[in-house]
Amino acid sequence: MKCLGLPPTCVLNFLLILFIFSSEVSALTISKSELTKIAKRELKRIDKHLYLKGIIFYGDSIRLGDKAYLFEVSKENNSYFLDILEATTLRRVKRIPLKVERLIKVPVAVRDIKAGEVITERDIRWVLKPSQGSSKNFPSPVGKVAKIPIKEGTEIKPSMVETKKIAPGKRVKIIFVRGLLTIETYGKLLDYGTIGGKVRVKRGKKIFFGRLKDENTVIVNLY
Repeated sequence: MKCLGLPPTCVLNFLLILFIFSSEVSALTISKSELTKIAKRELKRIDKHLYLKGIIFYGDSIRLGDKAYLFEVSKENNSYFLDILEATTLRRVKRIPLKVERLIKVPVAVRDIKAGEVITERDIRWVLKPSQGSSKNFPSPVGKVAKIPIKEGTEIKPSMVETKKIAPGKRVKIIFVRGLLTIETYGKLLDYGTIGGKVRVKRGKKIFFGRLKDENTVIVNLY
């Protein structure tokens, strides 16, 4: 049999070549979940305090040519992107916008705290969490008073605590510190004070400046 004046073998070879060139070129397929994992990994490399909320990508996967590729996160005008680059030429073939938040330090209660209790260092631990719009770490609640009961594991927000003022005239322990030497005695508070703040205390006829360690103790450094 002949077709277009060609022998059968020529026709078969032509159809084979046509099939090869019309077939889809082998491609690399990356799912959206895999892209998210890659973006998380690359984001941590540039700043461990960044948190990936998600990627702005419509579809279930992306198809790339049969080549080697590199992935990196870049920042432009306060926006973050996952860039896909050809490994040999470093030409960018795809840029995917990222939804990113900064992690901030937040105090969390390690025990149940009653309303009216003074919070100490041992009552909290610091954890990292997405900022949700706030770019600043939470202030330390240490030395402040719980306005409401705070359950173990609860994030301690500034609105949950208040500064406790110690009234003047209170009898307090005074710890004098000079190098490695410490001397403990008692005296009278002369000012309204807040824990961690500076106050005056009177011992006998002498007045000293110190720091209110807690509601019952003042540290005086002697130089």
